[in-house]
Parts: sequence; C-alpha cells; structure tokens
Amino acid sequence: MKRPWIQAATVCLLASGPTLASTDKAWEEFRASVEEACSDLVQSSDGALVSLDIAPFGSESYGAALLSIKPSGGEAERVICIYDKKTRAAELTGGF
Repeated sequence: MKRPWIQAATVCLLASGPTLASTDKAWEEFRASVEEACSDLVQSSDGALVSLDIAPFGSESYGAALLSIKPSGGEAERVICIYDKKTRAAELTGGF
C-alpha cells in the first residue's frame, strides 16, 4: 500500500529547507559581513563621507551594497559592492 502523504510531507520539508535556515540572526550576520567586506575595499581620503546602503537579502548567490563616497569639498561618487555569499569575497564596480 502506497502512502502518498509521506511523499507530500517529504516534498514540503525539502522545499522549506532554505526558509528554515534563514533566521533573523543569520540575515543580521550576513549584512554585517557585507558591510565589513565592502567597507574594507573603500579607499577614502581624509574627511571623506562614506555611506553604505546594503540590500537586506541580496540575491541567491550575491549580496550587494550601494556606496556613496563624498570627498571633503568634492562631488559624491557612487559604486556598487558585489559580495559573493559562498567565498565571502567582495569587489567594487567603477563609479557612476
């Protein structure tokens, strides 16, 4: 005798796996990691104002942050920081 409810329950458990692993604390740690990695890449001059706006969850594979760098007496430049969730490596785009 087949038990279709067991198969259905298994599918539901497997499908909910990533959701169960993404706790509020895990997302806070993710954002802190993105902030640290991206901030380390910024070569700001003395007196420059740097603001970081992190995408709260990123994509499936990457985190992203918009950085605005405003040198003292100069115009602000915006760059995007791309953060690899697997390797935890970050890199900056050119300014725009």
